[in-house]
Amino acid sequence: MVRYDWTKRNYTQIPPTKKVLQENVCKTSLVEYMHDYAPHDINHVRTLMAYPGAINEKGHTRHTALIYAAGWGEYDIVKLLVENGANVNIAAGSTTALSYALDQEYDNIVNYLVINGAVA
Repeated sequence: MVRYDWTKRNYTQIPPTKKVLQENVCKTSLVEYMHDYAPHDINHVRTLMAYPGAINEKGHTRHTALIYAAGWGEYDIVKLLVENGANVNIAAGSTTALSYALDQEYDNIVNYLVINGAVA
């Protein structure tokens, strides 16, 4: 698992222990978790998306959890977020979940987002 280190401006390896996840995930929002940690645990996503407004919340980069999931190629998390009300057309500047998935050539995510109303 990796975590973004803002002091070093890069991703660093951290041990994926249950204790580390519990301590850090409980202190973060869904969008911060999606930004700071990879790969993402769908159970942590389920827990964090239970908070009101979490699904479409924008982080400090203006991205949503759906944009991050699409950019990481995490189909199951994309599907979970959309099924629970994530807006497929929220943009961070010119970046959307669809544009990220297209850039990374995640065809399964592109197809799923288009079927669920995403527009380019």
